[in-house]
Amino acid sequence: PGWIVIWTTTPWTLPGNRAISYSPKIDYGVYRVTEAPADNWTKGGDTLILANKLAGEVFKQARVTAYEKVQDVPLRVLAGMACRHPLSSKGYSFTVPLLAGEHVTDDAGSGFVHTAPGHGREDFEIWTASRAVLEDRDINPAIPYTVDENGAFTEAAPGFTGKRVFNDKGEKGDA
Repeated sequence: PGWIVIWTTTPWTLPGNRAISYSPKIDYGVYRVTEAPADNWTKGGDTLILANKLAGEVFKQARVTAYEKVQDVPLRVLAGMACRHPLSSKGYSFTVPLLAGEHVTDDAGSGFVHTAPGHGREDFEIWTASRAVLEDRDINPAIPYTVDENGAFTEAAPGFTGKRVFNDKGEKGDA
């Protein structure tokens, strides 16, 4: 087992994450961390799946001091892959599929984008366009609405319900 590193600038959308997008135009690989500081989030022996072009920069940003490429990951493997939600231990126990998306690039990040269909146009479009694929994989295609009109997390965001993403002044809330 390994980890797919997803990139987001909006962590408050993570409760709404339902898929991980990748690009069929990008080459991916499995990388093994061989050396990292003891206080790092990734440890020696961990395996990560990343866009080949971005692996070096990801490891630099992650303070990984040594790593090795184990193998390439064929696109057909990515297309059939399923993951656990990063908050799976907090009530997000559903399957997170990988979906091909033209919006994913290898200009920055990891080559993967977290996909929250209730929070972004591209996320919504890829999710709704994949409805048949999701249903074939027994994945509920319903879009969760995790934030209400007042900027508070709804019951569709276990562990965050009632917390505010933004307060009434438009500033960061207590979420």
